[in-house]
Amino acid sequence: MSADLDDRLRRFQGRPEGSSAAPLAEALLAAGRAAEARDVTAAGLRALPEDPVLLLLDGRARFQAEDLLGAQAALLKVARLTPRDEAPFRWLGEVLLDRGDAARAKKVLERAKALSPEDAEIAALLARAEGRPPPAPPAPSFDGFANDVATCWRRCAGSARPRPG
Repeated sequence: MSADLDDRLRRFQGRPEGSSAAPLAEALLAAGRAAEARDVTAAGLRALPEDPVLLLLDGRARFQAEDLLGAQAALLKVARLTPRDEAPFRWLGEVLLDRGDAARAKKVLERAKALSPEDAEIAALLARAEGRPPPAPPAPSFDGFANDVATCWRRCAGSARPRPG
C-alpha cells in the first residue's frame, strides 16, 4: 500500500491538480504522513483556495504535524465557510484543547455537539474540555434473546441435558 501511495504522490507532484489533492491528502493522513499531506493540501489550495475539504484536511495535517497555530487558522477559516458542518468545529476543539484553552474548546465543541448530537468523539472531547471523564461507550446490542440474560438462561436451561454422573 505504501508503494501505491508513493506512486500517487509522485504523480500528483508531477502534475498537481486541486481536485486530486483531497483524496491523496486523506490517504497520507491515514498513513501518518502529515508533512506530505500538508504539501499536497498546500498545492491543492493554490488552485482552490476556498475549498472547504482541502482546508479541513490542511488543518488536520497541520494538527497531526503539531503546528497548532496553523491548524487553528485553517480550521477557523473552514468553520466560517461551512457553519453547518460539525467536522471543523470538532477538530478546532481538539486543537484548542491541545493548546490548553479548554474554555474556548468547550464553546467550539458545544457547537459541534449541537450539529452532531450522537457523535461519540465529540462527546468525549467535550467531556475532556469540561474536565470530566469521557462518556462510556454504548453497550453493544444483541439480537433476540441474548440481550435478555434471564430469558437466555430460561431457554438454555430448558434444553440442557443432564450430565453423566
